[in-house]
Amino acid sequence: MLSEKSMRLEAIDRTRNVFRSWRCEIDHDLFGATLVSVTFGRIGSDGRTIRRAVADESAALALVRRLLMRRATSVKRCGAAYRVVACDGLDGSNLVR
Repeated sequence: MLSEKSMRLEAIDRTRNVFRSWRCEIDHDLFGATLVSVTFGRIGSDGRTIRRAVADESAALALVRRLLMRRATSVKRCGAAYRVVACDGLDGSNLVR
């Protein structure tokens, strides 16, 4: 399944041995349902993937916005800030309020 929109973030702090990866994809399944897939874990590993079906693309963008707000608190939680590594089809101005 090819993703229509995706974003990849990384949090790296070598002094704390923090090497985190976070990827979010918005796409559609064979029946046309909108899916949001989030894969996270240590850089270089397969990570864990969680998928959620949402009503439409605006609901998907709202979910991604909430997930990115959680990523913004990563300095307090894991000691390293996430930075955008790749962004395809997602406009940051739509996601940040």
